[in-house]
Formats: sequence, C-alpha cells, structure tokens
Amino acid sequence: MVATRSSDYGFKNNDARDNYVVHEEEMRIVRRVFRMVGVEGRTINAVKKAFDREWVPTPGGGRFWYQTFLRRMIRDDAYRPHTFEEVASMVAPEVSARLDRDRLYGIWWFNRRERKERQVAEVGVNGRRYRRRSKNTMKPREEWVAVPVPDPGVPREWVDAAREAIKDNRRPPSSNRRFWELSGSLLYCGCCGHVMRPDARCARTGRGSTTGAHTAGTTAAMLVRTAKASTSTK
Repeated sequence: MVATRSSDYGFKNNDARDNYVVHEEEMRIVRRVFRMVGVEGRTINAVKKAFDREWVPTPGGGRFWYQTFLRRMIRDDAYRPHTFEEVASMVAPEVSARLDRDRLYGIWWFNRRERKERQVAEVGVNGRRYRRRSKNTMKPREEWVAVPVPDPGVPREWVDAAREAIKDNRRPPSSNRRFWELSGSLLYCGCCGHVMRPDARCARTGRGSTTGAHTAGTTAAMLVRTAKASTSTK
C-alpha cells in the first residue's frame, strides 16, 4: 500500500506506513453513519444535520459535515467487509498468501485517478501570463489495484442497505451554486486589472473551488468594504 498524506476517515497509517490500522474513535462514527442510513432509514441530509447539531468532530476539523463526504463514505469499499476468497480473487497470489483466511478485509483502491496538468495563458491589461491547470479523471476500473485493509467492523448488510438507499442519489451541478456567470478573460477587475472568473464558493462557509483566485465575488466584497470605510469617515 502506498501511504498518502491523509488516510481514509476511520483509519490511520501504521508505523511502517505500508497499511492501515483502525482508528477506533473515528470508526465508531463511520459505523453510526451506516447504521443511520442502512438500518434506521435516515437520509444523508438527516445524518449531516444530526452530526452538525451534536458537534460531532468532522474529518477536516471544520464546523460542518458535508453530504458529498458522507455519500463517498457509503460507496467506499474500504468500509465494506470482504471474505478472504473475495479478496484473493482481486489481488496477486503473493498478497493473498499473507492474509488470514478467517478474517474479513476492506478494500482500498490504488491507481484510481489520473492527474493531468497543462499550461494555460491568461491575457490581462498587464500582458500575458502563464499558469498551470490540473485536472483529475477516473481511470478505467480494470486499471484499479485492490489493497486489503483491516476490517472496519461495519456489518456487510448495513453497507449494502445504505448503498441501496442512496443508489438513485444524484449530485447537483456545481453551477447551481454560482451567483456569477462570467467567461474567463472577458472581464477585468477595475481596481487591479486582473482577469475575473466565476466565484463558486459557498456563501455560508466561504469554501469552494476558487478559493484564493481573483473573482467577481472577492472584488465585490472589496468594493463593499471600501464603500463602508468611506462612509464611516464622513
């Protein structure tokens, strides 16, 4: 297993950083998610609201839980127990030879995504400048590499029931959250001349994919602050 900067929620890297061990405090929350959705029949939104209301610690240390994270958790094979025979059919013989035939295992998938980078040019009032743009895409399933991880202790019937409950869920288009629809390189900031781009950040948390970018939203906020400061000095 290739150790990553952050492990799956409910797990942590072992001392050798070649596999996971169960993080029991977090895994209790994972099991609760599957019980609430798979056994109690609650929606992902209901789980999110319950966790927010109870101040259940979030994976990233923020204040709120996110439905997308809970949905990915339910679909993640690391939390679904697999028998030795099932795992043996996914891994190389030398890997299965080191496994206990009487134990269950989750599956962590390696080599799922491909990252591509390209250089793009932006033309502003101060001339042309270049920056790197990256894009992650999913690789074909047959290229994924199965890595056995410790049994998370979630009953398989809970996992299957939770997945069945959310199978028809669809993620809404990200454009539904945008307040600005601007074409890149067509509108420039009147204050500094930088190219302006759509601001897709959440109005409540300020988080989003364009954090740190020069956007219409950030410029509007700057103008409001400037106007308030000007009014207060009169």
